[in-house]
Order: sequence, then structure tokens, then C-alpha cells
Amino acid sequence: MSYQEAKSLLMTSSSAVILGTYLWVVFNRLEGLPSGPLPDTDTLLRFWAAATLVFIPVSVVARIVIMILFAIIYRMVTGQDLPTFEDERDKLIELKSTRVSQAIFVLVFVLSMVPVVTGYTVTVMFLTLLLGGFFAELVGEIGRISMYRRGV
Repeated sequence: MSYQEAKSLLMTSSSAVILGTYLWVVFNRLEGLPSGPLPDTDTLLRFWAAATLVFIPVSVVARIVIMILFAIIYRMVTGQDLPTFEDERDKLIELKSTRVSQAIFVLVFVLSMVPVVTGYTVTVMFLTLLLGGFFAELVGEIGRISMYRRGV
């Protein structure tokens, strides 16, 4: 398995772990919100905005730490240096996988408004955004792996 494929697999699995941990923590805190079984919309919007503002930097820092550890472990296990350059093929694969991932996320973003319009809480909207973002990343990484395997 090449470095790029291993990196894509690691990013996909680490994204799943980070998102799963985040959702577990958020749902435990969501249950503790006041005002009975269904909090009002203002409270939910404030809650999800705060949770998302915390999630973004925590996720970025976690990914950086994971990539540093991956680079160290990859070097120790394989004895190979990490690739220091990207050729045209690497750039093309990155471009194609990013384009697909972003297109899916834009579609998910638009679809995430549907639950609010149809009467569901904003919790459903934020869950749609989070899970859709993960799905978009997953499709992008799977596309990246398949393009490296079959050669683009």
C-alpha cells in the first residue's frame, strides 16, 4: 500500500472516530439542556453553534496530531522517507477527489435546510450537515484511493 493510500485510509478512519466522539459528547450535553423534552429553537441554535465552533478547532488539531504520528510511525515501519513532492498525477487525483467531495457537501448543505422547512428541529439540520460532511469526505477519500489504485 502506498503512502497516499495509507494516509487516505487513516484520515477516513480518524474522521469517523473524531465525529463519533464529538457526537457522543454533544448528545450527552444535549440531554442536559433545560426546558423539558424539546428545548426552544434559540436554545438549540445557540447550543449547536457553540458545539460546532468547538468541534472545528478540536478536529483540526486532532488531525494534525494524527498526521504527525502517522508520519513518524510510517517512517519507523517502512524505513522510507515521506514523499517530499507532488507530481502532476498526485495533483490531478487531489483535484478530482476534492471536486467530488465538495459537490457532495454543497448538495448536503442545501438538503440540510429541508428538515427545518418541514418542521423538524435545527438538531436534524446540524446532524445532516455533520453526517453529510463526513459522507462527502468519505467519498472523496475512497475516490482518491481508487484513483491511486487504477492510475489516473
